[in-house]
Amino acid sequence: MNRPVNRVWRQRPVLQDFLFEPLFAVLDAHEHDGVRLGQALSILDRWGERLDVPERRWIAHAAFAYPDFMSMGFRAVRGWWVVQAKGSSETRELYSWGRGYVSDVNERHRVLVMPTFTSPDQRSPDQVKVAIAAYTTAMGSLGERPDPWTGPFSLDDTSVEADEVTVLAVGLNDGATRELWNGSPASAKARYESLGRPAIAAVMGPAEAIPGHDCDECKRLDACETIPVLKGMLGVCDPRRPLREVSATSLRYYQDCPRKDRLARINLHGTSDETAATLTGRTVDARLNALHDMPRDRGCSLDELRAPVSALVGSDRIGSAELERARRLLAGHRYTCPWDSGCAVTGAQAQATIVAFDPDASAIIKAKPDLLYREDGALVWRETATSGAPPRSGWNLFDSWKRIQLAIALLLCEGGAFGADTPVARVEVEYLTDRGPDIRYLECGNDSNIAAAREVLASVVPLWFNDDHFAPSPGPACSRCPYQRWCPESIQGGGR
Repeated sequence: MNRPVNRVWRQRPVLQDFLFEPLFAVLDAHEHDGVRLGQALSILDRWGERLDVPERRWIAHAAFAYPDFMSMGFRAVRGWWVVQAKGSSETRELYSWGRGYVSDVNERHRVLVMPTFTSPDQRSPDQVKVAIAAYTTAMGSLGERPDPWTGPFSLDDTSVEADEVTVLAVGLNDGATRELWNGSPASAKARYESLGRPAIAAVMGPAEAIPGHDCDECKRLDACETIPVLKGMLGVCDPRRPLREVSATSLRYYQDCPRKDRLARINLHGTSDETAATLTGRTVDARLNALHDMPRDRGCSLDELRAPVSALVGSDRIGSAELERARRLLAGHRYTCPWDSGCAVTGAQAQATIVAFDPDASAIIKAKPDLLYREDGALVWRETATSGAPPRSGWNLFDSWKRIQLAIALLLCEGGAFGADTPVARVEVEYLTDRGPDIRYLECGNDSNIAAAREVLASVVPLWFNDDHFAPSPGPACSRCPYQRWCPESIQGGGR
């Protein structure tokens, strides 16, 4: 007689950023074992060369910025709060990721801290996640992370029942806190029933496979029939290399400095490297995305484009002169909007995530066009750029700062990322400038365009592909690098 399989289902784990594990180890030594923070940082030596100087600097900063909950009358607990339901063939679990605390007096007040890289006031919390976190904190028992992860948590059923629950967000950059939820276990359960349970049911049910941000973590990638396979697109070949994700941004960062690309990949918190011109461009992009996401049968009107300042996304981050410039640039889109081209425009998508897999390079290729649409049935990929003046006559688009972006776009289209039955017309760049709008085109069926795109990638991809160390390359890019605060080699930071 076959034994029943103890299949474990649990809430999909939050992607554990590379920096959280060593940071939590430092905080554990301090909060659980009473080691001073300065001495606890020596624990980082366990990670050896996997933690470079910038990561160690950031972890030390985050550890000292982290609030002292012990001085507030709370005691740190080990493990996560887990709600577990065991059946004959299945164990279902929900858990609260973060750091847990109980009140020193009677342990009946449970606090879950959810650390964030940025200030907690900079983003709106996901209310479904908060509801699940509050419920598992209120109703769960403490359990250590299972090893292997596929096994069930081993729970400590001696935990004191809670009568109050608080969920906090803590910014690791400045130590700022934000209360996301507070209440009784009964109210946490009621909120979970209305918000959390429907979301969990949707996750458990059958779902369409959609290539996206999780593909690089998927164990079934080689067998997936949904993600487009573009063998050889990147022009390198060693399928044994570790699976990595590549985009125009990561390659541009790599050209600036290999360390910059590495630090961006592990989500190290940096300062903003955006100039006033960049923020103006982002404001223009955000407004066009909002307009193009609306169902449309006509072009964007001047009234829509000349929106009040309060309607412009990012208006709180730039000055009045830049906002006025953004409105002028947006007005130029009236003459370049696809819906006013005289052709039938269908299937428009703003900021769609395009994903493909190159098995030769062991790489997931990701791109996010400003706009995808079909013109008389043929696909058009549009990028938008803001500048002082349109490009001069005869300007080679592959000499522009968008060259990597355009090369990836063209090769995704040419390689069949949208399916063999999808005709693709062109990649285009819409220039919104102080001297008026302009559009430049790259036809997908043009052999010289394809050759130029491959040449652009050949100038950077092999270096990136074969790099295992991502050493710093100090130079002019240091002046605009968001990580110069943590990098000892940064020229701006007082290095070489």
